[in-house]
Amino acid sequence: MGLSVKSHPYVRFFVSDWLGGTRGMKADEVGIYITLIALMYDRGAPLSEDHGRLARQCGTTPKRFGATLETLIVDGKIERGASGLWNKRVALELEWRMANSRRQKDAAQKRWEKPGENNVPSMPRHCRDAAGEMPCQTPESEPEPEERDPDGSCGLQPAGGGEPEQASGPGGAPADTPDQTGRSPPQPVQQAFEHYNIAARALGLPQAQKLTHERRRKLRARLAEHGLEGWDRALLEVEKSSFLKGHNDSGWRAGLDFLLSPAKFNKVIDGGYADYED
Repeated sequence: MGLSVKSHPYVRFFVSDWLGGTRGMKADEVGIYITLIALMYDRGAPLSEDHGRLARQCGTTPKRFGATLETLIVDGKIERGASGLWNKRVALELEWRMANSRRQKDAAQKRWEKPGENNVPSMPRHCRDAAGEMPCQTPESEPEPEERDPDGSCGLQPAGGGEPEQASGPGGAPADTPDQTGRSPPQPVQQAFEHYNIAARALGLPQAQKLTHERRRKLRARLAEHGLEGWDRALLEVEKSSFLKGHNDSGWRAGLDFLLSPAKFNKVIDGGYADYED
């Protein structure tokens, strides 16, 4: 179903979300809950509902495990389905990791598939000229033909000295322009668009079909204010809101354009639409 921690041995963990989501739970309930979540990440798929085995893995008795599981299901923490026990947040994170992994692999593949280049642009010119004759280094007794970068790479300094200017987009967001290697860097706007559609599929929200010029402009503005991490946090806040997921009088569901509104986005990320339980 997705990438497990066997191939990606870590997961994003939002501390404030966890503390808020487990508020009011008993210590043994929290322990069983976090163990089930960890097992789901480890397997990358729903868990078979074997109370004896799961109870041993959670360090409790089958009777206590069964009672706690029913409480977690009633509270919406765990879902019981035909495939087994599952959690929406786990599904969302695994799908996010799959999309991110595919994007990184595609970018690397495009880099190496450029015809006739053999990845040459990633090597500075004066190093390429020396390639095949000697390594890109100079004996200590001889002066360097060019100054080395602070990180020790063989890069050329820009004319006039100083650091090259960093291209930027509206609101100071990084511009989606090719870097010195000739390949395009990861584009935060495209990533944010993909992350929305991943969350939309998991939460039953309207899918965004096109990244129009106007949507791109607004996404840049939101990312300039909150960054990609803030955008992802807003998507997790949507998950907490029954209202935004269509549980309202009209059946309306929040879409991408709703989140792109500055006022609506700020209210979402501040938890203004979340369901609160006493």
